[in-house]
Amino acid sequence: VLAVLAFWFGTMQLGDSTKETPKNIAGEIVMNPHHSEIMIDDIFRVILAVETGGHPDPYNAVGADGELGPFQITENYFKDAIDQDPSLYGLEFEGVRDEGFARMIMLNFWDRYATKPWIPEDLCRLHNGGPSMRGTDAYWEKCKERLFR
Repeated sequence: VLAVLAFWFGTMQLGDSTKETPKNIAGEIVMNPHHSEIMIDDIFRVILAVETGGHPDPYNAVGADGELGPFQITENYFKDAIDQDPSLYGLEFEGVRDEGFARMIMLNFWDRYATKPWIPEDLCRLHNGGPSMRGTDAYWEKCKERLFR
């Protein structure tokens, strides 16, 4: 199921509000139409590359502060995402080692904190700095460099 959802989300364009998204996964995904050539899968690809692009086994990567998996998700990030969708209660933090599961967590986190319409910069900064997005300039530069090549 997660693989199907990951594929489906990967085909959504930023700014494409004509497709319906399952409410229990990410609520309504509204992307900025000025970024219509950027797909949500591009955001995932860029964050994955910045977080664990050089790691020999990104699914088993563990960060200095306990971040897990290919997207280096923290336990607090995970909990915020779960709180956004109570139907996900009972899921284990270790699940973020799976790319499809981690994407679902990220979508819930962004649904909770990102202003709509979503824009790539906000999604990247939220992923790195949480709701405050403080201290994320260098991270955004790395993401931007990969995203707009």
